[in-house]
Amino acid sequence: MRWIAATTALMPLSAMACLDHPQSKCGIGWTNVIGVLVTSCIVGWVTHQILDASGKHTPEGVAMLTAAIGLVGGPLIWFILMQF
Repeated sequence: MRWIAATTALMPLSAMACLDHPQSKCGIGWTNVIGVLVTSCIVGWVTHQILDASGKHTPEGVAMLTAAIGLVGGPLIWFILMQF
């Protein structure tokens, strides 16, 4: 389970590597890496609060949905924000 969590935590980095233009020697730019991580954390936190307040899901379901939406929604929102 820990390896699955560690692997999914690195997914926003790989998503931004596909979306971003290289800005420095390291490839994707630290500003964008930090931005995606912060955005993913915010999306995950908001999702967790909403699902936890609804009371319709088990704690395991809340954790699974929070992780999935945070990993997909964070890079997507960051990409949209970078277009403006």
